[in-house]
Amino acid sequence: MNVPFRPTSQRGAFTLIELLVVISIIALLIGILLPALSAARNTARTISCASNMRQVTTALLIYATDNRDSFPPNVADSALPGGGHFWYDTEILGQYLPTGNPENTVELGGVVMPCPSDSEEVARSYTINGWASGNIDDGLLSAGNSNQNWYNGWGSGLNQSGIRFDASVKEASKTILLVEAWAQWPIAGKYYTGWFVGSYYNSAKPYGKFVKNNYPYSTYTGQAAESAICWTRHAETDDYYAGNGAANFTFVDGHVSLFQDDELVDHSDGISTLTALWSEYDYKNNTP
Repeated sequence: MNVPFRPTSQRGAFTLIELLVVISIIALLIGILLPALSAARNTARTISCASNMRQVTTALLIYATDNRDSFPPNVADSALPGGGHFWYDTEILGQYLPTGNPENTVELGGVVMPCPSDSEEVARSYTINGWASGNIDDGLLSAGNSNQNWYNGWGSGLNQSGIRFDASVKEASKTILLVEAWAQWPIAGKYYTGWFVGSYYNSAKPYGKFVKNNYPYSTYTGQAAESAICWTRHAETDDYYAGNGAANFTFVDGHVSLFQDDELVDHSDGISTLTALWSEYDYKNNTP
């Protein structure tokens, strides 16, 4: 019996509807994955930033071990090269950290100094708590006050805002050593943080030291000795000036913590939560 020949059926091209379905599925997957990838990228940058700060903090602690518990100085003196001696000077901290700053060999920058979440133009994203300064610095004083006792916090002036400390401070796990700050100083095409943060010029009160020049959130461009904490990094959005960012802090015991500002301050009352201390004087000075 002859079996009739039936040609093998061949699949034609995709129909328009099928192509649209495939494209829709791909678009849906991209919409699901992109936020996750962006969040993962931001988390990686935050972790890398914390690692950088831990290395800088370790260098500061080793320096203190080599110098009778004193941290590096912040001394303004026009008679000295570079206008003074500062914690980030290559000749001071450079022996403990790698250098990678060919545009500016006097100051440390590059390598572990910039935060990966910061602008590519930034060479240094961190600065020290001014009350950890190893030498007296008039920049921490109010105008007309140059008395060492006042600087150390034992005076009774209205402008007293902190007590200088070293690596032997009692509450090492709560006392701030290094913070993320705005890089406002332009040098040879790069930007650097100032000498310190947390001084009287930031604010006389703990609350103001945390949020000065930063609340509501905006760009900080003031070229002054003191920097201001940058709360706009490590946000849940790519908007650099978003209001839901955070900042890494390191402490005298060597650990690093990431905080949003409302974890450290009470905006409604204008006071610090005392979770992190600029110095032990915060307990006495924590008023609006």
